[in-house]
Amino acid sequence: MNPSPVPVVNPASSPLSDPGRLAALRRTLLLDTPAEESFDRLTRIAARLIGAPSTFLSLVDEERDFYKSCFGFGEPLASTRELSGLTFCHYVIDSGEPLVIPDTLADPVYRQVPTVRTLGVRAYVGIPLVTSDGYTIGSFCAIDSHPREWTPTEVEVLTELAASAMREIELRTLVRETEREREEKLALLESTSEGIYGMDERGCCTFLNRAGAELLGYAPERVMGENMHRLIHHTRADGTPYPEEECPIADAYRRGTTVRLEGELLWRSDGTSFVAEYAAAPVFRDGGVVGAVVTFVDITRRTEAEAERQRAEGARRESESRTRTVLESAPMVVWTNGPSGRVAYFNQRWYEYTGRSRAESEGVGWMAALHPDDLPELRRVRERAIVAGEPYGVEFRLEGRDGGFRWHRGRVVPLRGPAGEVEGWIGSAADIHDVRQAEAVQRFLSDAGRALASSLDYETTLRRVAELAVPRLADLCVIDVLEEGGEIRRIASRHADPARAELAREAERHAPSMQAVDHPVVRAIRTGATEVIPEWSGAARDVTATSPEHRELMQKIDPRSGVVAPLTVRGRTLGSIQLVSTDAARVYDADTLALVEELAGRAALAVDNARLYTRAQQAIRQRDEVLGIVSHDLRNPVHTAFMSSSLLLDLLEDGGESIQRKQLGIIKRATERMNRLIGDLLDVTRLESGRLVLYPSSVEVPDLLREVREIFEPLAAERSLELEVRTEDTPASVCIDPERILQVFTNLVGNAAKFTPAGGRIGIRAWRADGAVCFSVADTGPGIPRADLPRIFDRFWQAKQTAREGTGLGLPIARGIVEAHGGSIRVESTVGEGTTFVFTLPLAPPCDPQARDA
Repeated sequence: MNPSPVPVVNPASSPLSDPGRLAALRRTLLLDTPAEESFDRLTRIAARLIGAPSTFLSLVDEERDFYKSCFGFGEPLASTRELSGLTFCHYVIDSGEPLVIPDTLADPVYRQVPTVRTLGVRAYVGIPLVTSDGYTIGSFCAIDSHPREWTPTEVEVLTELAASAMREIELRTLVRETEREREEKLALLESTSEGIYGMDERGCCTFLNRAGAELLGYAPERVMGENMHRLIHHTRADGTPYPEEECPIADAYRRGTTVRLEGELLWRSDGTSFVAEYAAAPVFRDGGVVGAVVTFVDITRRTEAEAERQRAEGARRESESRTRTVLESAPMVVWTNGPSGRVAYFNQRWYEYTGRSRAESEGVGWMAALHPDDLPELRRVRERAIVAGEPYGVEFRLEGRDGGFRWHRGRVVPLRGPAGEVEGWIGSAADIHDVRQAEAVQRFLSDAGRALASSLDYETTLRRVAELAVPRLADLCVIDVLEEGGEIRRIASRHADPARAELAREAERHAPSMQAVDHPVVRAIRTGATEVIPEWSGAARDVTATSPEHRELMQKIDPRSGVVAPLTVRGRTLGSIQLVSTDAARVYDADTLALVEELAGRAALAVDNARLYTRAQQAIRQRDEVLGIVSHDLRNPVHTAFMSSSLLLDLLEDGGESIQRKQLGIIKRATERMNRLIGDLLDVTRLESGRLVLYPSSVEVPDLLREVREIFEPLAAERSLELEVRTEDTPASVCIDPERILQVFTNLVGNAAKFTPAGGRIGIRAWRADGAVCFSVADTGPGIPRADLPRIFDRFWQAKQTAREGTGLGLPIARGIVEAHGGSIRVESTVGEGTTFVFTLPLAPPCDPQARDA
C-alpha cells in the first residue's frame, strides 16, 4: 500500500476546532466513558486479522485523543486512555481521508509527532470515523513498533471495521436522541399550569399562587391588598385605559356572576403584557358576595407551546426521515419488528441482497431466506429474548439473490415505551462471511502448524497434514517427496470418505516417475510452480495415470478438479502436495490456492528441518563415536609413555637437575596432561551416551569439605591465593560418588585458581536448602561477561578473551556429573568482581552402595 501524502495540520483552518464537528462528537456521549466490549471486540478483531500489535478507536476533541477502545497498549496509556498534543489521528481528522504510513521516520514531518518518540510508533494506519452528516469525529487505527507495508487488504479490513464502529456509534446516538425527543414531548405536555388569585368585594387581592406570581412577575406579598384591576388589568390591547366598571371580572365580586373570557391583556410587573384566558367565579358567604376567585392562563405560552409542539412534531418527522435515510443507505441489513417480533420494515439492503419482494419478506416470510440448519437456533434465541424483553445476538447464513449463502451476525435490541414496556425491536445484520473465512483459514493453519511441529519424523508429520487437508481443502490429498536419488516416493494418501479409504491407500502405490514430464506432480516439482487442473477430464486422467491399473483406480475415485503445489524451501523443491476434488461445485479460487501454497510452504519447511535434524544427529553420533574410539586408543600409548618416563626418573642415579631428569619431567607432565584430556573426552562420551557409572556412598558434608581443603590448599598456596572453606553447623550427608564429586570441585576450583590473580580469594561454602545441600565455589577473579554466561556449560567453548589452556570440557563434565546425581548447577558472575558457581546435591536417602549408571 502506497504511503499517504504528508498533510499539514494548520490550527487556524483545521477541522479539529470546528464547532459542528465538536458538537457531533459530544452528541455521541462517548468521551470519558469506560471501555465497552462492542468496541473492544472490533479492535481485537482488527489486531488479529492484520497482525498488528496495537489497534485502537480514537475520539478526538480540541484538546486530546480519547481512546474508547485500545488493544495492545502498555501502561499507563492502557489505563488513562488519552493523549494530549499532536497525534497521527489529528492528520486523519484534518484530511478526512485514510492515513497510511509505512515508516514514520522516513518523513521529516511525521517523525516530529510526539508518539513516534514516546510510544515508539514506526508504522501507522488510520481510518476516519465519519458521521452521516460528514463530520470526522475520530479514527480507527493500527500501529506497529516496526516499519511495515500496510497491504490494501489490511487497509480494507480496517475500513470495514471502522464502518462497523461508526454504525454502532450512530445507531446508539439515533436511539438515544429518539428517546430524548420522546421525553421532551412528555415534559412539554406536563408543563402547562394556571395562575390563580383571589379578591375581596373591593377587588383587592387576597392571595396569589406560585404559578400566578410567576406569570405576573409579582411576589405574592407585593400584591396583597392591591386592587387587581388597577394593578394588572388597567389597559386594553389597543393601549386605551380600561375602566374598572367595564371590566367583566368586576361583575364576579359585584354582581355574583361567573365570567369566562379570553383575548384580553394582563400586565406584568415589568410593564409587559400577555394575552390571557381567564375565568372569574364569585365567592359567597352568608348569602352575599364577598369576593371572587380568578384563574388565568397565558395564552401566549399556550400558543408558543402549540408552536413548539408543531416544531417538535416537525423535528420528529425530520428525525424519522433522517433515520430512514441512514437505514436505507446502511451497507448492512436493518429491520424493525413489532412487540411480538413480526417484521414491520426492512431497509433496501435486504431487498438488494436477498432479491425478495416486500410481500415475501413481511411477517415471518423473511425466515425463508435463512439457511435451514441455522433456523432452529435462531428461533430459540429469538423467542427467549422476546419473552424476556432483552437484546440478543445470533449468527446465521443468509441466502443471496445468486442462491449462495453468506454468514451474517445479527444484533437486535428492544425499543421501550415510557413505562419500560417493549414497543418494538430494531435489528441489524452485518456480513461477516469474509471474517469467518479468514478465521477458519487461521484455525486451519494453526492446526497444520501444530501437526507439523508435533514430530521430527517428517513422514508422520506429512500424514497428519494429509488428514487435516480433507475435507477442508479437498476430498483426496496425496503427498509425494523427492528422494535424494531423484525418485518420487508417495508418503501419504487420504480420502475424506471413509468408504473410499482403501482407494486412497491403493493410490499410494502409484507415484509418478520423474521422466513423466507432463504429469502435474512432475511439472510442479520441476518448475517449482503450482499446477491447477480445473477439469480432470479424460485427457487429464490419461496424463496423470501411471499404468492401466492406475487409470482404472482414477475412474473409481472420479476426480473433477485439483491442484498440485510444490514443497519448496530454500530454493529447493522437496516434493508436492496434491489436492483432488470429486465435487464439481468445489472451485480452487485465488484464496484457496494461496492457502494451499502456504500449507505446502510450511510442510516443506518441516520436511527440511526434519532432514537437517536427522543429519545433525547422525553427525553428532559419528563425532562421539570417533571421540570415544580415539580417546580409548590413545590412552594405552600415553600410559606407556607415562610409566616409562616415571621408571627412567626413578632409575637415574643423579638426584640433581640434570638435563635428562628435566626432559623426562617434561615428558611425564605432558603425558599426565594428555591423560587428563583423554579422560575428559571419555567422560564426555560416557555422559552423552548415558554410560557414566557412579559408585554412590553416604558422605558427611563436613568430611567432604575437609578433603576438598586438603586437596586444594597446596594449589592455593602455590598461586598466592586465600582459600576459605566453611559449612553450616547443621550436620548433613549426601549420597554421592566421592571421586566424581571431587572431580567437580577439581574443575571448579581449578578454574577459579587459574583465573584469580595472586592475592585473591577462593571461597567454598555448603548449606542446606529445600531438601538439598548447596555447594558454592566463589572467586575474586575478573568475572565472566553477561553475554558469555548462557554458553558457559557448552562443550569445547571458552570465552574469547581467555587464553586457551584446556579443551573447554571441564564445566560441561561438571554439569553432567552433578545432574547425574540428581542435582543442578548454575553460574553467577559480575565483570570485575568475580564468579560464583553453585551446585546442589540431594540429601542422602538410605544409600545403595551398588554401582549404578548415571
